[in-house]
Amino acid sequence: MKSSKYFDKYNWILTSILIFLIIWIIIIELFKEKLTSNVDNNWDQVYYEKTESQKELCSKIFYEYQTSLLQYTKAITSSDELKSSVKSLDVKRIYNSFEKLKLSGEFSCEIYDKKFNLIFFTGRELMPELYLLQKCISGKSFSYIKNIGFYTYLLIFTPVLDKSSSGQETIGIVVTASLIDVTFRIKEKFFPAFGLTNEIKDKIGVGSPRIITSESIELSTLQDRGSDKVFWLIKGIDDSVIGAIILDQYDKQTYSAEVRSTASKFISALIFLFTLFFTFLYFRLVKPISSDRVEFLKVILFFVLLFIIRYLWLLFKFPSEVVQSDIFNPQYYATTSFAGLAKSLGELFITCMFLLIWVVYVAKCFFYL
Repeated sequence: MKSSKYFDKYNWILTSILIFLIIWIIIIELFKEKLTSNVDNNWDQVYYEKTESQKELCSKIFYEYQTSLLQYTKAITSSDELKSSVKSLDVKRIYNSFEKLKLSGEFSCEIYDKKFNLIFFTGRELMPELYLLQKCISGKSFSYIKNIGFYTYLLIFTPVLDKSSSGQETIGIVVTASLIDVTFRIKEKFFPAFGLTNEIKDKIGVGSPRIITSESIELSTLQDRGSDKVFWLIKGIDDSVIGAIILDQYDKQTYSAEVRSTASKFISALIFLFTLFFTFLYFRLVKPISSDRVEFLKVILFFVLLFIIRYLWLLFKFPSEVVQSDIFNPQYYATTSFAGLAKSLGELFITCMFLLIWVVYVAKCFFYL
């Protein structure tokens, strides 16, 4: 009878869940070790698959930038009022027409007449080369990557076409630009979370990506650089090569680190679930014990339980391993005191919450709140 009192159906279910979680933690740990120890056997396949996925992701990120800029450009060149203003070279009307479009201020734009005179601008100065304007005046739309000082821009050149009875006539040129990157040294100091390469680095987690233009000498000799770099050509809206994205080569050490990191995240989450269900089981086991003599013992046991859970979370890096946030970054706050219980603002907050839970529990036990 006593046994059934403490181990009813729900307690057995909780116990089964705990055993299941322990088994999964062991399986993931063994699987992690197997993958990292057998990396040499299937490295060619892993390298090919990872490189292809990196290429696909890099291309997707770049073409999202290009598509956004292209939509901005089309909104300008499709405006009949703006076309009429460009044709008449009425600068005031051009500015008024542009204002009516209510476009995003994150892009830059310059408009030239057919003699290559600048008649409108907004945003940063783009300084397009004459030969590019000459190429566009012939009726071609194209993309171009240009370095201006410390900055790298994606430019789109689009002719402004006027439909007349004799056909289409190019009456001007629209040059739009999106700032996609900053020189590495400047970015690290002033723009740490900016640009296309930063977005690629965050999603791929490999090295320091770089963008080079189609006119860079490095592009023509890239294949002779050796085995420490990989690159992918990027194409403009006219399907011509306008540059390349360069990454550090994916290696075995990086692969092993990724496997261990992914496994650690799963184990960290499973440890959280384990401690959660174990806490439920603890309360179900001690609930029938209602004698006043054991209240003090229950308080001590609950403190020990919270202490063990807190250090399990620290040991398996929960939640910092699962939730990537600056609040768990020791850069902003850290102390070596309390054996790691306050090694970051996030960890300090969690430790305080554990203490608060214990204080509330003590008050409930002794003051019947």
